[in-house]
Amino acid sequence: MGSSRLAPPPAAALAAAALAVAAAARGAPRRGEALPSAPAPSAAIAGGGGAVVLAAPPTERVYFPPGLFIMGSGQAEPAAVIALCAREVRAGQCDLPTAFFPRPGPALGLEGFVETELVAHPVYLSGFWLDRREVSVAEFRRCVESGPCTMPPPYANGGERFERPDFPVSLVTWSDADTYCRWRGGRLPTEAEWERAARGTAGRRFPWGNQYHRLRSNHGSLFVAPPDRALPGGPQRQLQGREDESDGYAELAPVGSFPGGRTPEGLDDLAGNVAEWVFDYFEERYEPQPAQNPKGPAANSAALRVARGGGYVHGGPLLRTTARLALFPTERQPWLGFRCAQGGAP
Repeated sequence: MGSSRLAPPPAAALAAAALAVAAAARGAPRRGEALPSAPAPSAAIAGGGGAVVLAAPPTERVYFPPGLFIMGSGQAEPAAVIALCAREVRAGQCDLPTAFFPRPGPALGLEGFVETELVAHPVYLSGFWLDRREVSVAEFRRCVESGPCTMPPPYANGGERFERPDFPVSLVTWSDADTYCRWRGGRLPTEAEWERAARGTAGRRFPWGNQYHRLRSNHGSLFVAPPDRALPGGPQRQLQGREDESDGYAELAPVGSFPGGRTPEGLDDLAGNVAEWVFDYFEERYEPQPAQNPKGPAANSAALRVARGGGYVHGGPLLRTTARLALFPTERQPWLGFRCAQGGAP
């Protein structure tokens, strides 16, 4: 796919966007029309050495033009998340420690979990493409047949029910996901790109809008897990008896099964079904200043990677567009998969 290097945003634009951070922290709406616009994917960009024509988007991908958005949450978010958790089937677990941030010392509680997303800050992203849907088992198998990829071992060790061709591929490590996206000529999206796609420039709380709807995603009722991450029986038996069938599925659903949860831009399953690996290493707090094409820290002491969107076991708090999971890159979970990006900053 052809691409062009776009000029970085002017300092004035970043400064103006920085003012929106204060508004976001106060809970004010973030309006997309206040952000810089860009040509449609099929338009020609004039300048410098002439015109550059951007390629038309493949039907299975959505193009996001270059521009600014506000990444992260405002200071009002912890109270909102606690209120959301209190409406969950397992509301009594809201005060228990979470196991989503494996590290030495005590596990984080719900408020500590939300604090990792709290620094709202303007981010400028170059234009990029993102898959409309999560990568399916059938798509991943084509990479296996070509040589670079390997089917996740748990599929043949009790997890056969997760191997349906129309299911999102799951039980994959970060490296499995990275290998597939590279084989396809793409890459894993950065955390910032994923959040931009999920929340839009208006700052949606969920991919479909600001209100939680239980029938718009393949979700669960679980928010917290034991601090030691002890879920006996392996991936094929994890969380049995904790599933929530109120959305029509006890476990995975075929990709694209929830059109009501589709983003206005046309992306499916950015909340629920499988949480999605992204490129970045995990950092506990964003830097409170404007950023351009951020890719996270170079590494961290625990080598944790980020996953976004929540899976079929997770309740509303994990399905928010700003919620973050920190996982070991070698983890294989039946609720963990990915989608690919292309283009953007190198």
